[in-house]
Amino acid sequence: KELVDPALHGTMSVLRSCAKVGGSTLKKVIVTSSIAAIADEGSNGKLLTEKNWNTTSTLSRIPYYYSKTVAEKAVWDFVKDEKPSFEVCVINPSGVLGPSLNGKVGETAQSFIIAQVKEGQFPVVVDLKPA
Repeated sequence: KELVDPALHGTMSVLRSCAKVGGSTLKKVIVTSSIAAIADEGSNGKLLTEKNWNTTSTLSRIPYYYSKTVAEKAVWDFVKDEKPSFEVCVINPSGVLGPSLNGKVGETAQSFIIAQVKEGQFPVVVDLKPA
């Protein structure tokens, strides 16, 4: 619950605040979710789309992934039920690199991940062809 509640309540708080502002000033809200909301295991070569949901994570099995799934489902329930005046888009990155906000993780962690990708230790495949 220490992961699920903040993810759910934080996401919903932002959406409700956006709905209050709404009007002609707010056109689109982009929610950064995670690949964790889609799956918590490999895809075995299966193409994953917005129709896929992580159905295996729970409060006791990979709770972080479960929190991302719960929060994103709440986004889409909000859109369906509240019909906000703005468009909602959700992105599901598999990783986010950038400077640490709390100073605990420095550039060395980012450099390490990038080096692993470059050396083939952490394989990454990016298909840039149109679907």
